[in-house]
This record gives sequence, structure tokens and C-alpha cells, in this order.
Amino acid sequence: VLEPAQINVPRGIRSLAIVNRSLPAKEEKVKNVLEGVITGEGLFADRAGSFECVRGVADGLVSSPRFTVVVPPENELKGTGTRQFPAPLDWNTVERICRQNQTDALLSLEVFDSNNLYSDRKEQRTRKENDREIKYEVTITHVRSNIESGWRIYDPANRQIIDESIFTDYREWEAEGRSHKEALVNLPPQNEIVKQAGYFAGTQYARRISPSWIRTGREMYKKGNDDMKYAKRLAQTNRWEEAADVWRKYTDDPDSKLAGRACYNMALAAEIAGNLQEAIEWAEKSYVRYNNKKAREYNYILKNRLYRQQRLDEQMGE
Repeated sequence: VLEPAQINVPRGIRSLAIVNRSLPAKEEKVKNVLEGVITGEGLFADRAGSFECVRGVADGLVSSPRFTVVVPPENELKGTGTRQFPAPLDWNTVERICRQNQTDALLSLEVFDSNNLYSDRKEQRTRKENDREIKYEVTITHVRSNIESGWRIYDPANRQIIDESIFTDYREWEAEGRSHKEALVNLPPQNEIVKQAGYFAGTQYARRISPSWIRTGREMYKKGNDDMKYAKRLAQTNRWEEAADVWRKYTDDPDSKLAGRACYNMALAAEIAGNLQEAIEWAEKSYVRYNNKKAREYNYILKNRLYRQQRLDEQMGE
């Protein structure tokens, strides 16, 4: 299912140049090094993580049908290197970058900060030695990497910032050992943790500004008579129209249970074909006329999806 984005980007913006502006200028570098020493974070973890964040958003947008993206070879601009947004880029710079890369707008990562939180817990284990059960204790170390990423989208044609948002995303890892030190060895290095979490944060922002594909589950009735079993096999081989021809024969059957199931499956076939309004009508018939309880929930899902489809059409300019 193609889901709409959380943020509506104007239809006229179809291409984005992506830059990393989260890195500190020279006068800020000393502060960042000191912070790294004090907190124990890798000194250059945030730098590597910020570039992975840009790569994550680019990969996420490439897999979406909404935007084309360009990551310029020289995509590094200096900012504050802190959790605070820097002053906006001047419009001459924005226009130059967009002109050079032939894009409609500029997407800039302007804040990037990581924080790795470690915690331990003890668990009992057992093993067998010479037919004897021996109990022992292990340490499980858990790390959660919190990423704060702040983004701006600059629209040079109208000289407007159309989005300015900071998000916190995180990823988690666990490893075990006989001690905390051994468990740490079994975890990824700190720099790698920040890089992976940064990449994930980038993919999440891509989902916020661009429609994205998700997997979703649906139920289908497979039993009732031999025809229902046959239609199931047709559907499982992606022959949905033929399956619908079978189900349609039973949508007004005297057996209300069979008819309700047939109407429900007709709603599914209509959704697969992209006919959401028709799917809603079949689901309502299944519930209202034949009291199929699952159809009531399915009807709600379909109406929700129809609303999101209308948002999606608006975002895609259809």
C-alpha cells in the first residue's frame, strides 16, 4: 500500500538537492571535541552518523515515487554542530545549489546529535555438563542510540522554508556475555551504532515528507464449499478477477453465512484492484445484510484508507 506522507510538500516541488549542514564551523569544533571527551562518545561519531543520515534520507526518497533526488559530491555546509538550528541559509546560496543540481528545492540536514544509553540486566542460564545441570549468570547489555535530526526544506522559487522540524528517532541493540565488558565486545562499536541509527533516522524523515510503500495484511475466507476453495487458489495465484467471478455467484446465496463471506471476499478483490469505494460497498453489504462481524472492522479499515488515498492523490498531484 502506498501511504501518504505526514508533511505536505507543495506539488510543484518534484526534485530535491540534499546537503549536510549539521557539522560545526571551525570555531565550534573545539567545543565538540571537548564534549566527546567528557561524554565518552566517539569524537567523530556524529560526523559519520550525519552523513549516514543524509544517505538514509536519499535512499528513502529514491524508493518513493514522489521525488527525484540529487546528493551533490560537495554536499557539506557548515552549521553550529549543536542541537540548535543555525540561522537559515541565505537565498543566494540556496538558489545556487538548486541551479547547479537542477532541482526545485533544497533539503538540508541542519541538526544532528546522538546519545547512546547503556544499561545492564542479569539473567540466569543453565547448561549441561556430564549429565549435570549447571546454573550460571550472564550480563545482558542493552544500548539505545537516540538521534536528534533537524531538517529544513528551502523553496527558492518562493523564497520560503516549507518545513523546519526536529525529530528524535532511535535504534536498539542487545548482547550478552559473562560480564559487562564481554557483552560490550559483542555489541557493534559506538561509531557503527551511531552510523546505523543515523541512517535509520534519515529513512524515517523520508517517510515523513514522501509517500512510501508499506506492507499490510488482509484476511480472506477460504472455506464454505468447493467453489470457495477453488477461488482461494485463484487468488493465491494472483487471478483476482477470476476469483471474484466465483465469489459473485454467492453474494446473494440463501445461506447467509456463505453470502457474507462471499461479499467480504468481493470487498478484498475490489481493494486489490484499487476500487476502494466499491470495496466499502461490498464490506457494508457483508455486515449490514449478513451480519459478518469481520466485515464491520474491514469497512472501517477501507474508509480510513480511502481518506488517506485522497491525501495521497493531493500529494502526488493526481
